[in-house]
Amino acid sequence: MKLRISILLLFMCLIGQAQSDKINEFEPVTVNKVRDMAIYPGCEELKGDNKELILCFAEKLNDDFSRNFDMRFPTETMIVKGKPVERPIDREIISVLLEFHVNTEGEITDVTAKKGDAVIFSRAKYALKRVAKDLKKQGKKIIPAKMADGSDVTITMSLPVRLRNPKYKNYN
Repeated sequence: MKLRISILLLFMCLIGQAQSDKINEFEPVTVNKVRDMAIYPGCEELKGDNKELILCFAEKLNDDFSRNFDMRFPTETMIVKGKPVERPIDREIISVLLEFHVNTEGEITDVTAKKGDAVIFSRAKYALKRVAKDLKKQGKKIIPAKMADGSDVTITMSLPVRLRNPKYKNYN
């Protein structure tokens, strides 16, 4: 049985700037502070329509992330009669929130797991770092976001990752 993964790309402010109108050119900003959204490879025809670019960015990143993410539901090691035994985690869904930047060079950088289930932190971070590496290897870059003055800017993004347990039994 195939596992299903739900990935939704959300753009949220996780680094200060909330109260300030003045932007430090070296500080990452959120998409609501930019004039032009970053453009993921394959979304170029949507340039100028930030709402559509956000949806396209999410869809393309989702596709690339899914190809690189190990979707097998994790197990935990329990000690039974003095021996380690692998058992499925008894939860319906596990999740993690990744934060990352798209820098002024059009690269995904600074991937961190902000919160969620530690059991998938490393594999989710690995998958997103792999997406960045694959884009670079293919010679593809994300077109950086731009401020009102036309300058490129690093933006902060978040990627919530949810993994559903296909063997979860809800007895209620």
